[in-house]
Amino acid sequence: MKIREMQQGDIPAVVEIENQNFREPWTEAIFKEEMAQGTRTYYIAELEDRIIGYMGLIWILDEGHITNVAIDANHQGMGYGRELMTYVANLAFEKGLTSMTLEVRASNARAIHVYESLGFINEGTRPKYYEGREDAYIMWLYKEAWNERTV
Repeated sequence: MKIREMQQGDIPAVVEIENQNFREPWTEAIFKEEMAQGTRTYYIAELEDRIIGYMGLIWILDEGHITNVAIDANHQGMGYGRELMTYVANLAFEKGLTSMTLEVRASNARAIHVYESLGFINEGTRPKYYEGREDAYIMWLYKEAWNERTV
């Protein structure tokens, strides 16, 4: 798998993956707005020159906020999401981040398992965060724990 920064031309393929994975998917316009902001970076996972996933990261001082992570439905469960997140975490911590955070649906056991396996810990809940109905867990990954894990 190859990982690189997202380009404008990647947006249609990313939106397809977004639509497969989220109940309230982002549009092309939202991704264009996100990419125009200097504090956000999106990463693409490619397999045989085909986009199979993406991940977004907002850089806020020494913290990173993961906006979205998604893998094409035909490639889920094969470790590509974990590989993408590992790549981005290594890069972000090398560039000076001390922590990364994300929100995940409380019902998304599969994603929670992946995040926990990477060292994320649940540090709180946002009640009714999704569609005003479902709670989100607030998960954090700290550089110290990441470094200990990857030694």
